[in-house]
Amino acid sequence: MPQKSGWNSKSTYRSDKNRHKKTPSSLFPELIVGIILAAVGVFWILQSAEVTFNWYFLRLGGFFLPTGVAALPLVVGIGMLVYNPRALASKLVFTIGLAVLILALVLSVRIYFRTSSLFEFIMMFGMLAGGVGLILRALLKKA
Repeated sequence: MPQKSGWNSKSTYRSDKNRHKKTPSSLFPELIVGIILAAVGVFWILQSAEVTFNWYFLRLGGFFLPTGVAALPLVVGIGMLVYNPRALASKLVFTIGLAVLILALVLSVRIYFRTSSLFEFIMMFGMLAGGVGLILRALLKKA
């Protein structure tokens, strides 16, 4: 039997069940819009934050520890590494001293969010959530 041509031909039109199926190229605009929305939302949130730190004192619980005391194990570890670079104890003291100094820096950082209106709050986090939602829909949709 010869193949039909015209509006009912399967060679020229998608079948009804595949008509609304999204192809990867049709998901690309959603992905781009999602990335832009998420990026603007993250930028807006980060612009409303103020980061400060106090390098002079490390606060551990209710105690204030001067940063020089926190750097003391690192200095001792460097001295031990210079004296005996192959000893496990010198590598251990140096590593612990470096970890204490990095911990002191990280724990001294304070992040404060500036006062914003409810509209700005909803726009910031709404853009972020909407952008992430569009990105996930574009990436997780089966083609």
